[in-house]
Amino acid sequence: MRNYDNNEIEKIIKNFKETFENQIDSQMDFCLAQSTLKKAIEIAAKSIDETGKVHFHQRRIAKSELADFADVLLRVEDKILTVNTFDGLYKIINGLRNKVISDLTVYDTALRIGNYLKIFPEKIYLQTGTRVGAEVLLGNLGDRKTLLKSDFPEPFQSDELSLFDIENILYQNK
Repeated sequence: MRNYDNNEIEKIIKNFKETFENQIDSQMDFCLAQSTLKKAIEIAAKSIDETGKVHFHQRRIAKSELADFADVLLRVEDKILTVNTFDGLYKIINGLRNKVISDLTVYDTALRIGNYLKIFPEKIYLQTGTRVGAEVLLGNLGDRKTLLKSDFPEPFQSDELSLFDIENILYQNK
């Protein structure tokens, strides 16, 4: 682990809380507002908000590719409905991606659908940005794809920090 002192980590956490914690994710909000799982899956996979704006994480993926991804996921709506863990949901979505759909898009789609279903991550998933931030903090992670909250230094153990918060802190501090 890189040599951070707890004061430095606490400053990073405080900066996150002051700057980013209350930012609105309009794509997530729009997905949550849907009346059916089918609509939520479509919105989640297309990464759009109520105005049709694509989330900045997916801005480099053609809208037609995101629409194709949505169509593929809609074919397994029944399977998605029966899943009861975020990891299970993530695995379904990841197994249906094509070469254009990134790890981050899989994760974001699973997060949106999971929130709709009230199924939340139990670990931190390492996409490019979060991996870089985690390696700055913890050192080389090899081929690990996830981390637990307990893998982080003491200031991250606070009950006031969710896994989603930690993930965003890692992304902001890459």
